[in-house]
Amino acid sequence: MDAPKGFHYWPRLIDARLEHYMRNFPAVLLRGPKWCGKSTSAANLAKSEIRLEPYSTSAEFKSLSTASLKECLRGERPRLIDEWQVAPRLWDIIRDEADTTGMIGAYVLTGSSSPKKGSTSHTGFLRIASLEMTSMSLFESRESSGTVSLSSLFEHPEKPVSGAGLLDEKGIDRAMVRGGFPGLVSRPGLDAALYLEDAVKEISEREIQKASGASLSPTTALALLRSLARNNCANVKNVTLLNDVLLSGIPFSEASLYRYYEALRSLYIIDEVRGFSPLARSRSSSRVLPKRLFFDPSLALAVLGRDGFYLERDRRTRGFCFENLVYRDLKAYSPLLSGISYYRDREGVEVDFVVSLRDGRYGCIEVKSSPDFIEEGAASLNAFRRKIARRVEKYGVSSKEFLPTFLAIVIDRGNAYSREDGIHVIPLSALAP
Repeated sequence: MDAPKGFHYWPRLIDARLEHYMRNFPAVLLRGPKWCGKSTSAANLAKSEIRLEPYSTSAEFKSLSTASLKECLRGERPRLIDEWQVAPRLWDIIRDEADTTGMIGAYVLTGSSSPKKGSTSHTGFLRIASLEMTSMSLFESRESSGTVSLSSLFEHPEKPVSGAGLLDEKGIDRAMVRGGFPGLVSRPGLDAALYLEDAVKEISEREIQKASGASLSPTTALALLRSLARNNCANVKNVTLLNDVLLSGIPFSEASLYRYYEALRSLYIIDEVRGFSPLARSRSSSRVLPKRLFFDPSLALAVLGRDGFYLERDRRTRGFCFENLVYRDLKAYSPLLSGISYYRDREGVEVDFVVSLRDGRYGCIEVKSSPDFIEEGAASLNAFRRKIARRVEKYGVSSKEFLPTFLAIVIDRGNAYSREDGIHVIPLSALAP
């Protein structure tokens, strides 16, 4: 399948993992927020395709027989089935075909919303693997020098870091407002805020309806999005979100909150970061509220109707948006990681993000939106290190399994360096997988 004339494909970090999964599973589902590049990445791998979005409102298409739907699967393989959730029965057809033929790497499915509960008969276990894609990180958009590798922090934590970030303060602001959506990254002359505000309108008026399968109010959806944007990267309680919408003069109930919130999560607009505990079997991580944030900080700013000039004046909002930006980039590096969490305890010890590997190693990252707050970040990380060291001494567990592999502060600009206390200071635009 040839790319359109004049088309330039921007390689994505998930490409190698997608190819690896295609060599091991009959089919792979590539999911993630709309406009993040799923279809383009899948099409770059596929040899034929069918795009189902044009048929999404067609009653005739939805009433097709199983035999007719199988015609959608005919074509050279791997075959891309784009926006597969338009015809959820395809999931069961592919799953059954995998059982009867023993095929490998036959289909790659993409979707910008999770399937509605009960829309498929089977889970796809061992037949259809799932990969989550993010919008582009600064490393993918070539706005990071990549001089500090996240993997090297795990493999050589004692090695000093160095190198300059590519972006200054205004550059980071532009990256937060524009976001990591390929269509905006590749066309820098566009007014990104204009496009993203239109995207928010599309989400609240159309996408949330399709994702939920219910007639949800655009006004209510927008009110909830505004509350989530105001509480971005916070451990906000459901009652706070509920009261925010009610204060807008909109009738709202706890059941309605769940319905709207789950629809936004199924669209990959909102994400959650869970609590962390060094011990996998500990229940302490389940006792803290999740940190709620957006898949891309540009969506939060678009919901609030704010731009880079506003961020220059409202430093608090900028700080939370920068934390969201750091999370987005860490998640883009997820093939390296087994999870991203955060730490907070009753004694007030906090760590913004904890990145973990499957072998139990983990690193702690504090996010500071200015070099002026480096000492504050170091104090938090050292407090965490002291607390964990006390637990090691108290319970006699292996320090290698319990202590963090590295401690780092991610800042918005400047140069990377390692402090005398072993904490690495890294500009986000110098970080790489």
